[in-house]
Amino acid sequence: MIESFGGSTVPGGVAPSAVAETKEAFLAAVDKQLAGLDKKIAELRKKSETYKDDAKSAADQALAALGEQRTKLSAQTEELKKSSGDAWKEAKAGFATALAALEKAYEDAKAKFN
Repeated sequence: MIESFGGSTVPGGVAPSAVAETKEAFLAAVDKQLAGLDKKIAELRKKSETYKDDAKSAADQALAALGEQRTKLSAQTEELKKSSGDAWKEAKAGFATALAALEKAYEDAKAKFN
């Protein structure tokens, strides 16, 4: 979940009043959000181990797609950490969009597991 405030977004559903508008606070919230998503993806991966045949194939495809998105997001996280000034603002906006896309992909994959 990503919440918006003051023209910015903060991942992880952190209340706007609880987070200062700083790079460090944003990155800390990002790290927390990514750790949560990693845990959820690992749970799906474990659940998929019990599947057979077509269900296993579909689960593996969904997990592979999630893995690719997560890898790309890791690279974006590193770029985000290196950015500053106007580049930081642009990178932050792009990152928030990519994070939202990963969260949606997770939810889509999770729906296939039920």
